[in-house]
Amino acid sequence: MLFIPRSLPLRRHVLAACALPVILLASCKDEDKGSKDKPGQIKLKVLDGPKDDLSKQVEAFTGNHTRVVWTQARKKGASDTFAVSEDLVLVGIDTRNGLGIREILEKPGNYSRPLISTDGNTILFTDKNTVRKGGKKHYKPYIYKTDWRGTKPVRVLDGYATQCWRDPKTGTEWVYAVRNLRATKGLSLEAQRLVRFQLEDPTKEELIYDDSYITPDNIQSPAMAPGPAPSSPGQTPASWCRRTVSGRPRSSSMGAGRLMLRTTAA
Repeated sequence: MLFIPRSLPLRRHVLAACALPVILLASCKDEDKGSKDKPGQIKLKVLDGPKDDLSKQVEAFTGNHTRVVWTQARKKGASDTFAVSEDLVLVGIDTRNGLGIREILEKPGNYSRPLISTDGNTILFTDKNTVRKGGKKHYKPYIYKTDWRGTKPVRVLDGYATQCWRDPKTGTEWVYAVRNLRATKGLSLEAQRLVRFQLEDPTKEELIYDDSYITPDNIQSPAMAPGPAPSSPGQTPASWCRRTVSGRPRSSSMGAGRLMLRTTAA
């Protein structure tokens, strides 16, 4: 699959894959120039171009400065395709800092579905907070944010974050998330509510959809979906979403595996 939103000044390449539940995103600015070290963090360099072989290969594919983040099992040889365990680390690569692949958050935890904000600076992830009871998995997820220096994660809101989108008219960064996850014996997540909130002010929140159960893997942002966006005349976020989000969807063979890249325009 290849999506190129016309309304955003960024190119997006989306690849489907059956792998760890990862989100690979990049849209990079040199916000770390002149930054100072803080306890538990590293000082990030900003290079004029990629230096290591892997970064060069990544930029040969994306065409520009790229940042990538994913979830990885901590123990060598271990696998957790759907990011259920608490023994994961948050890993990433910035093609312009010369560090190659590194652990951004090395403390073991549940770093499910990592996302990167559209400006490339903020990393979001969800701790599913899974409890097994009565033969089912029960979820009480919370959304956290950090950055490329590995700043201690800050809890943002409850819910399971699915993606970020910046309104091209207002410049507001929205985070879409699902809530009220259903207890299940299966692997696919099902939620009762879809909301969005502003990244800079999470208290500003809107209900998008609550007519039926939906799965996070079948949600598209307004920039990708067909038809009018929520900001179009006569269209509320809820009414728009009812046109683009189906009722309880069938399970996806892709599972939680998804790779997404954003790069700055060449």
